[in-house]
Amino acid sequence: MATFETLKKWIDDAETVSENSRKLAERDRDYYDGKQLTAEEKKVLAARGQPEIIDNVIKPAIDHLHGTEVQRRTDPKALPRTPRHEQDAESITDALNFVEGKTGFDRTASACWRDKLIEGICGVDVGVEDVNGKFEVYVRPIAWNRLGYDPHSVSPDFSDARYLYYLTWMDADEARAMWPDKEAVIVQAMDRPQSSTDTYDDVPRYAWTDSKRKRVKICYVYYKWPSELGLLWHKAIMVGSDFVEEPQPSPYLDDTGQPECPLVFSSMYVDRDGNRYGMVRNLVTLQDAINKRQSKLLDMLNRRQVIATKGAVEDVRLAKAELAKTDGWIERTQQGEVTLVPQVDHAQGHFALLAEARASVGRLGPAPIERGKPEGGAPSGRAVLALEQAGNVEQAPAFDEHSWFKRRVYQAIWNRIRQYWTEERWIRVTDDVNGVKFVGLNKPVTFGEMALEQMQAQGIPEAQAKQAIMSDPQSQMMMVQNAVSEIDVDIILEEAPDMVTLQHEQFAVMADLARSGAVQFPPKVWIEMAPALRNKQRLIDAIEGTENPEAVAQQQALQQAAIQQEMRDKAAQTAKTEAETALKKADTFKTLQEGQKVAAEIGNVRIAGVKTAVDAAATMQNATKPPPMPGVM
Repeated sequence: MATFETLKKWIDDAETVSENSRKLAERDRDYYDGKQLTAEEKKVLAARGQPEIIDNVIKPAIDHLHGTEVQRRTDPKALPRTPRHEQDAESITDALNFVEGKTGFDRTASACWRDKLIEGICGVDVGVEDVNGKFEVYVRPIAWNRLGYDPHSVSPDFSDARYLYYLTWMDADEARAMWPDKEAVIVQAMDRPQSSTDTYDDVPRYAWTDSKRKRVKICYVYYKWPSELGLLWHKAIMVGSDFVEEPQPSPYLDDTGQPECPLVFSSMYVDRDGNRYGMVRNLVTLQDAINKRQSKLLDMLNRRQVIATKGAVEDVRLAKAELAKTDGWIERTQQGEVTLVPQVDHAQGHFALLAEARASVGRLGPAPIERGKPEGGAPSGRAVLALEQAGNVEQAPAFDEHSWFKRRVYQAIWNRIRQYWTEERWIRVTDDVNGVKFVGLNKPVTFGEMALEQMQAQGIPEAQAKQAIMSDPQSQMMMVQNAVSEIDVDIILEEAPDMVTLQHEQFAVMADLARSGAVQFPPKVWIEMAPALRNKQRLIDAIEGTENPEAVAQQQALQQAAIQQEMRDKAAQTAKTEAETALKKADTFKTLQEGQKVAAEIGNVRIAGVKTAVDAAATMQNATKPPPMPGVM
């Protein structure tokens, strides 16, 4: 395992080497936010009496690319690596989309794209947390000024990095609650410098909080360290001068079962020195040229150059003040000459350079579409799509890297699902047409139930399938359906063009063909191609007098489930009635037995009474009988 000194040195080296790059990234963010003039430039403008002119062309260009990414959002799709996992892959696709929706990764990915455009780097942490006894996958974005990396890494996806880390600021009492056995280390960390650079400072620096509130910087670091199986990813949590969590192998596993790093970083561009930067970096000089030339043009319009003979005016200062006015008045002496020097050529030169700078920045915006508009009308849908694609050719490598970043995140999500979703789980999936459905993962079923489902999917009639299953002695053997730990899939992104634009255009072509009488399309084709219609299959079923097979199957399944439930209810009611009848019989029998016992006891009492009466009568008879005569027997 790595020692604290080793990891601390790595992190200090990363901060030192990347300090200049991070300073430039902060400047790029300021330029995007419109903070583009230095204190010295503001002082010069104030001395001239000019307003601070900032024509921010960077922001709309970056916002256009950001909006393009939002419109081009893609969904993950799982493809099976083996034929037997084809049906399981659909369940994994549903699970990935479920996690994507629950974590809001669409918005997170767009925010990461924005960070890459401006600062040039982004990152997320893909892990799990215990929620009510179940492991839930999370995708947490990491601010660009909180992440760090191996300075020797030069790959845009950081695949060659030896270590990655991120920082977070935490209240000291919160840190002590999380790591109570490290209280002394946390207290000591608050009394020492937190960082060698202000890029990682706690923000906001001037918050409206109690000045006695103590906060401490926590560092989560993942690094590769040699082991018997090679270089494996390890994790450690550091604060101040010690660990709060000792180094150990990463708890997260990849698709081969080896520890992996849950941090997924990405960058826009990398120079030969390993510095990461975004698109704003190359626009800063153009933005400066636009701001300075606009200020220069305004200054030129407010000033005049004059050629005059000595003594042409009585007061030179007064003449300059009048020249600066729009209605200035200058009186020259009789022997002097005053000539205004035209500056049209200078102004035209600045205007030309200003237009060129704007055009250079405009290549990132919607300019290609505007230039492609035909005379006398708007471009067609396909023309707009083609112009958008042509305009984004220069940014295609950046979009491609972002797609690779999203794919790596989805792969990490799948790895967490496969590792931690071991119990039976039902996920809710929203379908635009059929509404809401639930997909079961790790669902216990019998072999017969699974076989019946597969047979029905192959079109085998239900009665025939059930008859075949009943004859199988293994039909009651328990199995697990959609066992995520056993599914082997690849994760891809579905890259789809603007189908609405293409469908509108195709529908218009069909309408033209129908009006000309060249082709007559059946109603089903019109409904399928109509872009504005919803629930098309229902309309087609209504016209053709048929039903949607999926809806029929779903309805049959519901009916069958209802019938089975009704049969179970009847069986339960019958069993209840039989139990109550048996209970009544038992009570009756018990009562009968008790009656017989009482009757027997009464009989015994009567017999005893009769015997007593007989005995009494005999006694009385013996008492009244005369004694025998002597000698008489």
